[in-house]
Amino acid sequence: MSLNIVYLYHSGFLIETDDTMVVIDYYKDPSKTIKNRLRQEKYTFILSSHSHSDHFNPDVYGWAKYITQYYLSDDILISSSLASEKAVLMQPYETKSYGAFTVSTYGSTDAGVSFSIEMGRWRIFHAGDLNWWHWHEDTLANQQLAERNFKLELDRISNLNFDVVFFPVDSRLEQHKTLGVEEFCRRVKTDKLIAMHTCGQKWLPSGSFLQQYPQLSVWCPDISGQSINLNRQ
Repeated sequence: MSLNIVYLYHSGFLIETDDTMVVIDYYKDPSKTIKNRLRQEKYTFILSSHSHSDHFNPDVYGWAKYITQYYLSDDILISSSLASEKAVLMQPYETKSYGAFTVSTYGSTDAGVSFSIEMGRWRIFHAGDLNWWHWHEDTLANQQLAERNFKLELDRISNLNFDVVFFPVDSRLEQHKTLGVEEFCRRVKTDKLIAMHTCGQKWLPSGSFLQQYPQLSVWCPDISGQSINLNRQ
């Protein structure tokens, strides 16, 4: 069973199996991947983790005739043009399903939610803006609070196993940019790590990072339209 993943931009990805397509945290799509793939013979879902403009673009409402269901953080304003049965607003720690497709939400250390997704036999995690946001200009108290909140959220996730994890590695955090991803990979079983939200600087994991997590395969896309294909028995 194969899983195709296409990088759209920033934290946005298209995830596709034989019968299901997911567009998550769409913001921009310079490669026009979505336009070329929207079609009605697949179950197609839109997921948006929160309302920040780099994670949610209201243009997604214009695709409604192709979309099976929208799963949106409840801080997102629903378009009046969207049929009510297509829109599912979600808070943290909820689970919703459509047939064999299941979405569970977890918390964030910024806004909205993070997503655990089950597509067939694939289990996927998209962090949204869940991260260890250690800003060097913050007060010590704020830095400690950021660490505490992130680790508390990981307590809820650490018993889960994921085939694919999308996680922020934000270059604006400078020397602290890998704090979150390192802690996540230490505590949550992950097979494929996909870096996102890099904010203009491609992340190249260090040799020590790769040695620390030898079971981990890492992909760091930086050009819209780049894709990978994963297979399993």
